[in-house]
Formats: sequence, C-alpha cells, structure tokens
Amino acid sequence: MDSLPTELLTRIVGFRSKADLATTRLVNGRFNQIASSILFSELTLYAHYFDCYMRLPPWPLDYDAQKFKNVVNHGIFRPLVKKVCIYTCEPHADHNVAIFGRDMGEFPNLQGLTIIFDRHVAAEQHDMDPIFQDQQLRHNILNDIINPLKDRIRDLWIRSLSGCESPVSGLRSLRLSVVHEETEPDLEPHTQSIVKTCNPHTFWAALPARILAPSATTLTHLVLYSSLMVGWYPKLDFRLVFLPNLKTLSLGMFLFFDDHQIDWIVSHRNSLRALYLDHCAIRYQVGHTITDWLDPEGYITNPQAESASPDGDEDEHFPAIQTIEISLRWHNIFDRLAEDMNLREFRFGTSEGWNFEMRCRFGSCPRRGIDIFPQMPWDQECSIANTIYAERYVHWDDWEHLYETEWELDWKYDWGKDWIDRLHSAPNCDEEDDASLQALLNKINRRK
Repeated sequence: MDSLPTELLTRIVGFRSKADLATTRLVNGRFNQIASSILFSELTLYAHYFDCYMRLPPWPLDYDAQKFKNVVNHGIFRPLVKKVCIYTCEPHADHNVAIFGRDMGEFPNLQGLTIIFDRHVAAEQHDMDPIFQDQQLRHNILNDIINPLKDRIRDLWIRSLSGCESPVSGLRSLRLSVVHEETEPDLEPHTQSIVKTCNPHTFWAALPARILAPSATTLTHLVLYSSLMVGWYPKLDFRLVFLPNLKTLSLGMFLFFDDHQIDWIVSHRNSLRALYLDHCAIRYQVGHTITDWLDPEGYITNPQAESASPDGDEDEHFPAIQTIEISLRWHNIFDRLAEDMNLREFRFGTSEGWNFEMRCRFGSCPRRGIDIFPQMPWDQECSIANTIYAERYVHWDDWEHLYETEWELDWKYDWGKDWIDRLHSAPNCDEEDDASLQALLNKINRRK
C-alpha cells in the first residue's frame, strides 16, 4: 500500500476512524504525514459547563479541552487545521454555558467555521434567566470569533443565528438556521405574536443585501432555514441579490406567494444543480381588516398593524374583512422547474429533523408562533423524502397571527356568515401536485 500514489492513499486512509488514524500515524513517516493531515483537519471546541445545570459534561466523556490547546500550540499540527466547530452550549443546543477561549486566529489555514448557539433566544425587553443567550451575547461571540478570520473563512455555518451580523465576503458555502426571540405570553394572544411584538422583519429584509451580497460572486452553496415561515411575512425578497455561481440552494420554512420568487430561482438555471425545499409552503389566502396594508407587489407595508377582532363584526364601525387569494399552486412550480431548470437533484418534503412541538421557555399554552417554536433540522436536507404533505398550503390568519393549513372557524370567535363564506379551505390538488412532482423527478433522473 505504501507504493500507492499519495492522492489515492489519502482517500483510502480518510475512511478510517479517528482512533485508527492515530494508530496509522505510527506506521512510517509517509503515513504519519497523511494521517495527521486528516486527523487534525477538523477540530471541535465545546464550551465549559456549569455543574448546577447538569451532572455530567454535555460533550463526549472522552473529550479533553487540553487537546484543543495542544493543537493550537503545536507548530506542525496547527497549520493542518482547516475547519473548527464551536459549541457555545451543550451539543443538543438547549443550555447556555460559560464561554470558551478565543484561539481561532491561531490557525493560519482555517477555512471552515461552524458555530452553534442555544436554540432559544431571549427578547431584549425581558430580564432573562442566565440560561438564555440573548442577541447581544450572540453578537459578541460572533464578533470575537469571526472578525479576526474574515479574510480566511470560506465556509460559514451558524446554527441558531439571531440578528444580522457583520458580513463576511468571499464565502463558498453559507448555512444559517435562524431563530427568533421568545417573548413572555400575556393574557391576550394578540400581544404574543413574534411578527407583531418583536421585529424579525428588519433582519429578513436586510439579509439579501447585508449577508448574501458580499459573497454574491463566490457563493456556491446556500442553506437557509427559519423557525418562522418567511418570504412574505416576514418579507424576504431574494431579488435584491443574484448569485451567478450558485450550485446548491436549500430553503427551510420558506413561503411562496408570487411568480417572481420562482423567477429568481430560475434566473440561476445556468449554475443551480440542486434544490431542496424543506417544509416550504404556498400562501393561498390571507384574512385581515387593515386598510392599505399591502404595497403594489403584495408585501406588507406596516408589519406591526393589527387586524380588528372578528368578535366585532356586528359593529357598524367595524372594518370590513379583506381576503387575498392567489392562484399559484405547487404543480405550477414543479412544472416550471421541469421546463426551465437543469437540476440534477431536487427534494420536496419535510425532513425528519423538524420538531414542531418544541416549547419556548415561557409557554403555558401550546400555540405555534407564540410559545411553540420548531426545532430545525441541521444538515439533513439531502435526506428529505419527496412527498406531498398537507402543510404545503397555508393561509395567514391576521387575528391569530398564525400560518395554518385550514381556518378554525368554530372554536374562538363569533364569526359572521359573510366572513365564513369568504374564508376558503386549502387547495384540493393533491393529484395534480403529485403528478407534477413525479414528472419533475423523472426528468431529473433521466439526466443522471
């Protein structure tokens, strides 16, 4: 085996476990060099933990932080490090713990960086228990780690990001899962909704120009997940940026409502080869009572405006209900992708990593978007099973501040008949959607 070309030998050795790699280094000088380059190419740094939160360390029991420091201080191993994964909390991202040392700048060839935060984030107006990581703490951590490395990082993955950070230019791959502030529920449900009481809108509106544009010409892989349905409300308009070299696009909890969103994807036909849509939806209807709420393109002009309660429908001063319907259906999107794209991989469904019953740390009654926040998958889009799922069509209920598949007309409000007649069920087009999806997949398979 020692006579094999170095490139081939490196591939073979790369399949060995870490323990075996350590042993392989002892064979001879050549194997030592190859095994070391693989063994030390990726490092993991776990945060310290508090005994009062957990009896045992949250990381693997054989983990020793001193090993990380030894690599930092080793003149031969230090340049071999290409990627570092940093946990600012325990591996399952559910507890804030003391912060770590800042040694990332010591790796001269570092190109890949993964940073994992707590999946819960505190709203700034609340005095949180120390187990929360608020936006300011996350901002400080990211600044401390990323700023010294901006000229080197090419692959940036951030789990449970909250808030726009300083942009990094020249990225090849960007993976973000975005969490949103948790607020303490009040007695009235209309004061609890994140989209009304907090401000996720500024972040999402700025994301294309602030975070994507600095890497527009170099970005080849983009993965973007959200714990709230985004695309319309909150607004996320990808037309603000074009990514000429984009090969892979993954969207989680993205909302489609207009053809221009499909146009943007199709505009990348020359480069885009893999598209993953994970628990995405089409907004088929909106119910509200707000005058002049939408701009000419259908986006909301005043995100904090409140619709009047449906209980007041007998009041002569009560504003008339307004509904918005669209004709866009998933089979339209699948047909467009089949006709206009040159994809080699496409997945549409809900990956197993979603947990839609994850409670926020204030919640007392389970209501999605108020005190239930989904736990998002992480690096699981390639395992999405193509399927037609019920939640692919949703409406926006501006009284409950929720995206839901069907209107619930009989449990809370005294709905008038005129109102009920104007609120529609989700589109009944399972057969059309499934047929178009299968046609798209068959066309892609013929290209392989």
